Order: sequence, then structure tokens, then C-alpha cells
Amino acid sequence: METILLIDEPGEVARLTQWIEASGFNVETGTTTEAYSQGLQQENLAALLLAPGLAGATAFDWLRLLRATSRVPVLLLVEPEQEADGVLGLELGADDYLIKPVKPRVL
Repeated sequence: METILLIDEPGEVARLTQWIEASGFNVETGTTTEAYSQGLQQENLAALLLAPGLAGATAFDWLRLLRATSRVPVLLLVEPEQEADGVLGLELGADDYLIKPVKPRVL
């Protein structure tokens, strides 16, 4: 079964995990960039859902590193007032961005 790596705030992680699992994916979750680094080592990684602005490093730094070695699909999860972060993410190699709160049908 394919895995989706979800890195976001705890409340969002819990909410989105239910929807992703109901769609037939395994979910690796975390709220820190350390979890991100560990999750990228998954061989069956289908996609990465990543919230910008995580403590310790920005999602954009990680996106640059990821794009140097991988083409795994990346969706950024951005707050409505930070939509510019989504656009920047697209410029850096993200595949798309979603405005929070993400709705199940959109995801």
C-alpha cells in the first residue's frame, strides 16, 4: 500500500489522516521537520503534504532539498492569508497547494 507523508499542525494531522486512510493510503504523520526527514526515506511514498513554516526549518528549504533528488508529488497546505506561500512553493517545485482548512473532496 502506498504511503502519504503528512506534516502539519497536530489538529490538522488528525483530521486529514482520517480522510487519507479512508482513500486507501497509509499515512505517516508528523509536526516537525525531523519527521519530514524520516518520512522521506519511505520507499513507497506516493505524495507529501507539507505545511510551510514548520519549526526548525521552512518547508521551502525542505522542498528545495527534495527537488534535488526526488519527483515525489508535493502539495503545500497553506493558511488563507498566506496564499503567497503556495505560489512561492509552486515556483520552487511543489505540484500544487491547498488552502486550509482542506476539504475532503478537494484533497
